[in-house]
Formats: sequence, C-alpha cells, structure tokens
Amino acid sequence: MSLPTVRYGRAAGRIRSDLPGEEPARSVRREAERVGIAYPTPAGLTVAQFELLLSPFRAPEAAATLMASLSTNATISLLRAAHELGRGAVVHVAKARLCSLWDDRRLPMAESYQTANLGGIGRHTPSPDDGPRPYTEALAALRAAEEFGLQSVAKRAAYELTCSEDFWTALVTDRASVDISQDVLVGVYNMRTMLKALWADALRSPPRMPGLYQYAHTSCHPLLRQTLGQGCARREGAKRMEAWRAMLEDTRQRAEGAWDPLRYNIFARMDELHLKQWCSCCIREWETDLKRRREEWWTRWMGQVFV
Repeated sequence: MSLPTVRYGRAAGRIRSDLPGEEPARSVRREAERVGIAYPTPAGLTVAQFELLLSPFRAPEAAATLMASLSTNATISLLRAAHELGRGAVVHVAKARLCSLWDDRRLPMAESYQTANLGGIGRHTPSPDDGPRPYTEALAALRAAEEFGLQSVAKRAAYELTCSEDFWTALVTDRASVDISQDVLVGVYNMRTMLKALWADALRSPPRMPGLYQYAHTSCHPLLRQTLGQGCARREGAKRMEAWRAMLEDTRQRAEGAWDPLRYNIFARMDELHLKQWCSCCIREWETDLKRRREEWWTRWMGQVFV
C-alpha cells in the first residue's frame, strides 16, 4: 500500500492532497513535482500544518499571524517539520510561538481575593492563565525545549509538571508510559521538593505588620478592633499564631496549596466561617507578602534548581 502524499503543484500554487480532511497521516510526503524530489516529514503532521510551512514564502508578513493561534502540540509539529525541511523562517516563528506559550518571563498567575469591605468578605478571581496545564502537553513542551535549546520553555513546563497530580500518579502506576528521562525527572522532583519547603515556610507566620517579630500588633483597621470581636482584634501574640495554624489544618489549605504554590490563594479558597476571622487589612497584607515571596521563588530559586 502506497503512503498518502501531499503534492505541491507549481502552476496551481496551492496544496493538493489525497488525505481525507484534517486526519494526520503516518507519514506525509511532499512531492516537489518540478524536480522530482520527495521530502519525508514527521508523523502527525496534517495537511493544514504542511500548508502553513509554505506560508512564509507566499505571504511572509502573514506567517506570524497564522501561527499565533496554534496550540502547543501543533507548534511543536511544525517546528520539527520546518527544521527537518530546512525552513528557517518557519523555525524562527515557531520557536517564538512556543516561547510565548511557555513564557518564563512572568510566573504563573495567582488567584486573587478582592475584599469588598472591612470584614474581609469579597470575591474570588481565578488564575488568569486558567490554572495547571495537562501534563502530557507540558511533557511535549519539555522535550521540544531540550531538543531545540529553549531553556525558558523548559522552566515553565517543568513547573506545570510539579503541580500536576496526574503526572505523579502516572509515574507511580505506569512509569513506562511517561516519556521523560531520568535526569529531567530528577530536576522536576527537586523543583517540587523545593517549592513544598518554600510554601511551608510562607505559612509559618499569620498576616501581620511587616517587620514585627512578636505579632503583638497587627495592621487591622482601627474600627475592626471594636467590631470584629472573634477575629483579628482578639488575635495578638501567641493566640494569633495558634489561630492561624489551626485554621490551616481545619481547611487543609497547607496540603492543597502545596500542589500549586504559585497560583493557590488561601483566602480565595476559604469558607465564609473562617474568612470572617480575618479583616481586609490582614488579607491584603498576606497577599502582598506572598506575591513578593513568589516572585523571589520564580526568579531566584527555580532557575537554580532546574537548569
């Protein structure tokens, strides 16, 4: 049985294919009819993607716009095909697209909790980047990063693996099904271990005025010292610390947040009963301090652990 082919008609100036629709072929060959040379391309490349390989030559100014809508897997397929066929212009744009999808210049965006009143009640805003990505997609990005020397992609993809419960479950249940080298796996494991330790350290102290060691005072709004009898105003010194730790255990915030410490927001996930125990000033103070910590984790520590 002959392999399906994609023929580039010189006179017609367009792609003709014997492939039905967008179904990927096991191997797609471009037959350059003018010179009679066939170029094999990677498995999984669709006709539409192959068409895109030719776009820089037909309309160079439109190539970036066309690639801007591609998913991670489609971008990687194009990148490998363009590299194999020596299409430097497409390689350049595909690399840029992959780097934009897995951008390490900014850390994964956290959930937020915007307080609407002094009592701390507000609204939850999910992470703008929609939370953790599928681990299979992160693995594909990580392999492409190693193959093409894209370190910025590797860092972000590695983080997505650290916070994927499905990834760690797959490693335990069927290691052979997870296509990751032992060296890279060790790097991802070290990153996860480090993040868990940093998260635990961030939770040691309750919201408080920056620089105060004994927690004798807080930044609570003066009015709340009279009206929030069961909350911040009565929580000073050791009692404040005890209440904070008890709340974390009651709500399982410590364990849940450790899975995705760069996105997880304690107050956004807290039930109303516990939330009422902290005023808006305390909540803002906590989120400001955690934002500073997260930026340090991302820029200083994670780059050292996963290289």
